[in-house]
Amino acid sequence: MAATELEAARNPMPPRIDTSAFDFSELDLSSLRQTLKLSAAPVVAFDQETIEESKELVSWHERGLVRFAADGPLDELHAAARTISRDGVVTATLGDIRTHAETIWLIGECESRWTRLPRQLERPAGQLIQSASVSASMIAGLIENRRNRDLRIDHDAGLTSAEQETILQSNSLAVILTDAPFAEGEAIAAADLLVKFISESNTAIDERRLRRAVLVNLTAHSNLAAVMLWARNQSLVDTLTELPPEIRIGSPHRKHLANEPPQVKLQIGGIDPGPELARCFLPSGRPGIHSAATTLRADGSVTLPLTKQCDTSLPMRLELLRSVIGGC
Repeated sequence: MAATELEAARNPMPPRIDTSAFDFSELDLSSLRQTLKLSAAPVVAFDQETIEESKELVSWHERGLVRFAADGPLDELHAAARTISRDGVVTATLGDIRTHAETIWLIGECESRWTRLPRQLERPAGQLIQSASVSASMIAGLIENRRNRDLRIDHDAGLTSAEQETILQSNSLAVILTDAPFAEGEAIAAADLLVKFISESNTAIDERRLRRAVLVNLTAHSNLAAVMLWARNQSLVDTLTELPPEIRIGSPHRKHLANEPPQVKLQIGGIDPGPELARCFLPSGRPGIHSAATTLRADGSVTLPLTKQCDTSLPMRLELLRSVIGGC
């Protein structure tokens, strides 16, 4: 997927409306809003926005020029966000986990955004356990087994008995949440129980040693979330809407393609998905390829520079968005 995106950035497809291609010189961007019948504050979905882009987007959102699309059910996003925001929950960086964790429990879908993460976390001295999702009953069972010294293992909990015992007996456990980590309809209950499990897992082994457990939530929009917090002291999740996006910045994500996403009115940049998924497509320059930029690592702990790789004659993607929505 990364190689395909890079190729699309270097050799972009032509702009089009419906099935008709055109030249940028033929298009009046200020009239495109009326042509596509965009709302007064269009709902916008993003793909890997940079810190610099996030600052502009937060400013536009504050002025009521755009709304931010939720990247999944809001109850699940709220539940995942509050697992880390609770007092007493111990978190860590990916570097700390890679170096020190005896057992890593990776929960959620990694293939869409963090394809290389499982391989990067593997090491000879540690153990990596992966779960597609966790339910409230699974976590409740682990809490009960933690409290019961006999470790009564529930073989129907979604983990093998060996995996459960490894999690419960680990002296240094790291739990990492990725996309959709909780079973459908159980996000709030499962998140509450996971917080309790992490808290109870930080206990004394003996007078001289402590058992440590940490929790990390990897978010797709760490840059936007961080800037929203810095600039407005507000959680990004609290600003999202479940209304379908009208404008998409970048390609539709793999997990959305699997769920047959609705057609957006406009896609800026990325790979042209065809008129079935985007009525209008505008190719654009992309930060980290056509310009230098800055991004946060997914765990929010480290700022990384993005260097320019090649030139382009195309406008950058937020320049196009600014021209389309106006008032910026």
